[in-house]
Amino acid sequence: MKQLPVAMITVILAAGPGPQAASACSPAAHPPSVRPETGPGCDWRFRTGDYEAVSLSGLTDLGGGVIAQRLREGNACSFAASLLVTDCKSGEAMLFGPDRVTLMEGPKSLPVLRLLDRLEKRPRGSFASLSAVSAQAEASGVRTSVPVPKGSELRFGGKVRMPLHCGCATLYPGATK
Repeated sequence: MKQLPVAMITVILAAGPGPQAASACSPAAHPPSVRPETGPGCDWRFRTGDYEAVSLSGLTDLGGGVIAQRLREGNACSFAASLLVTDCKSGEAMLFGPDRVTLMEGPKSLPVLRLLDRLEKRPRGSFASLSAVSAQAEASGVRTSVPVPKGSELRFGGKVRMPLHCGCATLYPGATK
């Protein structure tokens, strides 16, 4: 009987038995954060537990004083994805989503991710109000949205506070009052 080289066995095992096989996902453990990690583009991250984190992406300038940021809560394998859109002129914001993402179920086209893709592909200024973004959200299949009162912050687990003022202060400092 002819034996396969070890490298060939590894390739066969990695490929799996076929398209019916489910993908495995194991998030890596990280110690919980003591304080949030922040970046220059108003990105923000806090590890709430060994396998859980909340994060806000850098800024997407939609033009006309409107900005968007992706919000993510969970881990590398399973998380909730939302989109925070802020109108810096009025100080009002809207949180669209969340969509639940489980990588073991395979890739999906989620309404919140479709919404951000559509917003980014249109000319800057096409969505210069929350009502214009809300109409696009509905067209993208987003069924859940929550208004975020002016001056609010998002809270997670009762102890983690995510400030929301950075984006407007960075891109539209004269627009906010």
